Amino acid sequence: VLASYEFELPWPRPPLNLNDRRHWRANAAKVRQVRDASHILAKQCGIGPWPRVRVTLHYIPRDRRVRDAENPTPTLKAVCDGIVDAGIVRDDSPKFMVKDMPVIHPAASVSGLRPRLWVVIAALTWESA
Repeated sequence: VLASYEFELPWPRPPLNLNDRRHWRANAAKVRQVRDASHILAKQCGIGPWPRVRVTLHYIPRDRRVRDAENPTPTLKAVCDGIVDAGIVRDDSPKFMVKDMPVIHPAASVSGLRPRLWVVIAALTWESA
């Protein structure tokens, strides 16, 4: 890893979820919100452009309910598109971007931390994965 940056998303929980049952137009609007916010927040970090990155979405939930790690992946996808829009990396294909499974941390009610959602972007060399 050459460098690592993080930014916090403005939602306390993932705004897009695999279990969402929204109308396609409402879903597209939410995807656009997440993508645009990620674009702006990534730009504000003053990072890139890099040839290859690793992106990880982190989430501290409010309570101890059981959550599936793959459920926030639509949020991760929109975030990654925003990172590309920001010019940090050329494309979100595996050649240029490694997308980790979202990390769900212990609940805020247990950890004493506040619920939050954030992204870590790590610059990679071509050889690292």
